[in-house]
Amino acid sequence: MTTTVPASSSAALLRWGVLAVVAAACLPYLSTLHDYFLQEDFGSVQLFASKPWTTFPRWFAMPWTEDIWGYVPDEIRPFTALAFQITTRGRPTAPEVGHVLNYALHAGNCLLALAIARSVAGLSPLAAIFAALVFALLPAQAESVAWITGRVDSLPAFCYLATFLVYARWRLSGASSVPAYVGSLALFFTALFTKQTTITMVGTLVLFDWLVADRPPRMTWSYVRPYAPFAVMTAAYLALRYVVVGTVIRESKLSAQGVVYFGELFARHLRRVVTGEPGALSPVAWSAIGAATVALMLAAFLPGTVRRRRVARAALFIGPVWWIIGVAPVLVAGYESPRHAYLASVAWAGLLGLALDELLRMPGRVWRAAAVASAVLVLSIYLLQLRMVVREWKVAAATSKRAAARLEREALAAPRGSLVIIGVPVRIWEWAYPFVTRPPFTRMDLNAHARVIMPLKLHCCRAPWFDDTKKMLREWVAQPDHPPIVALYTDPRTGSIARLTDAENPGLRTVIPMLLDTGSADALDKALVDVLEKMVGPR
Repeated sequence: MTTTVPASSSAALLRWGVLAVVAAACLPYLSTLHDYFLQEDFGSVQLFASKPWTTFPRWFAMPWTEDIWGYVPDEIRPFTALAFQITTRGRPTAPEVGHVLNYALHAGNCLLALAIARSVAGLSPLAAIFAALVFALLPAQAESVAWITGRVDSLPAFCYLATFLVYARWRLSGASSVPAYVGSLALFFTALFTKQTTITMVGTLVLFDWLVADRPPRMTWSYVRPYAPFAVMTAAYLALRYVVVGTVIRESKLSAQGVVYFGELFARHLRRVVTGEPGALSPVAWSAIGAATVALMLAAFLPGTVRRRRVARAALFIGPVWWIIGVAPVLVAGYESPRHAYLASVAWAGLLGLALDELLRMPGRVWRAAAVASAVLVLSIYLLQLRMVVREWKVAAATSKRAAARLEREALAAPRGSLVIIGVPVRIWEWAYPFVTRPPFTRMDLNAHARVIMPLKLHCCRAPWFDDTKKMLREWVAQPDHPPIVALYTDPRTGSIARLTDAENPGLRTVIPMLLDTGSADALDKALVDVLEKMVGPR
């Protein structure tokens, strides 16, 4: 027999729980507050720092990053652009504002997960708090929180969760509050224009109504009417995408090979969220997942007690259904990133919360003590894993800042027209060039004083990299005074920077004709990397 907790005690527990959830969402990341920019950060900061406030309306009918990556992306994200614009005003090279916004978004998402666990899954206060703490501490969330550009997934997740929560409360309260319903529509509009993956909302609402609100599908207008505005809004958004960027949902990526790749990503994302490490799931794990899902479906739809069916349906929706919907956009993403599972990870947190709730309902203090001990153990393991992942992001940011400062110093100290070759680990500076060589990250455009070249994957625009790099090499060779060569190489393991000049090793000059003789981008990139790793790295 379970003990009924007084309403006053539940309210007090929830108030303390909210504080604990916010602390869990923010405190593990506070050490990254001053961390420098990485990867796409450089391009985004440079772009949005230069945009006037009047640009915002135009982003509803144009790609949000324009063509800074060497192509026109199929992404209409005005609210995401606005978030970057806000954080880059004033002091664009100060990363603190960007990090604070990321912390706030993550904390907001954790509180939304708490509210969904209470309202949708019907969890007790303690179990709901536990679910939100799991979501906060999952090591897979680090990319979305510690990396400034990671908010491209935490921001749409916030809008998506808020939309769903307001709609769910409207439905569960009897669908009588017009302001609540209109509020969910307004939030959905914001969600659509933060990221295109939010188009799955209609399916989420229909499945929620069926499984949790006990509203089986019917082909009648009274049934369809609540979804119609969401569906119309989604269709209008997709039509706008087609007009502006020429694609609806990246349908060109839908192929048999893409489906196989999606299956691989599905498994890696699941393992990344659950265990903290990417990798394929074993056949045993797949069998267990399949058996558990079938068991949930049977419990949800076969005759049984009212409570058993309610719990089973909540578990089915908040678990497998939410996970599949959350990860489905990966099918057309075109690349893999841990942040793509940010929204989907609510499923794992919710399932653990449901499991704890059931254990707490078991008769006897031993079961409750075991449940609490298990919850503490799970949170402790995730916290330890998260600390290690955050430390990796901190090391990467420190290396990025050191490399950027060294590049500026060396390029401006060298005689005009010098050739500067620099290599930085891809995970730190991918897509960073040429933004990292220009204001606001430097006092002046470094290429106006020297000729800076980097390996292919560090360049923003892969297509013109070959011709641009060859052009700089030819311009250096054509100079009659033969200015110096400075090569910088950042060790991916230690972060230390090795330096080599042609005065120290004349062999640097002899490799330039070899670089010019390469006939493809891959060959030039390999030759450039070899110079950095084999000639500069050992110093």
